[in-house]
Amino acid sequence: MTTALTERISRIRDLVHHLGEIITAETTVLRDRRPGELADTRLQKNQLTKAYDEEISELRENPAILAAAQDGEVDTLKSIIGPFRKILDEHNRALFVAKTVTERFIKAVADEVAGHDLTVVGYTKTAQATALTTPPGGRPVSLALNQII
Repeated sequence: MTTALTERISRIRDLVHHLGEIITAETTVLRDRRPGELADTRLQKNQLTKAYDEEISELRENPAILAAAQDGEVDTLKSIIGPFRKILDEHNRALFVAKTVTERFIKAVADEVAGHDLTVVGYTKTAQATALTTPPGGRPVSLALNQII
């Protein structure tokens, strides 16, 4: 006998399978430092994520669904969601690393540009240039990138 929870578990299994494949591929792209390839699956990932969130939210908001579960249905659901959470954790770590590397790169470039941008504001009695003193934290430096990070 098929219950409403059995059908929901089947939908969640399909969503997790497809979403897991996309997220695993994204994690590989991030680790290989090819961020330009991330946009290829963004629309599909967003649709699958929304559907997954709706399914899980429905289970959280209606505890009666899980209360009426037959033997093994809750365990089956846990066996699906557990490995998916590991995939998400791995993806989050890869995103954090990519974000950190990008931030450090941008800071290094900005620091280098700021170091070379010494504006002369005057000269001393001995004809030595007097550089603009920078306030604590330095002067703001503009930086433009032609790639979405």
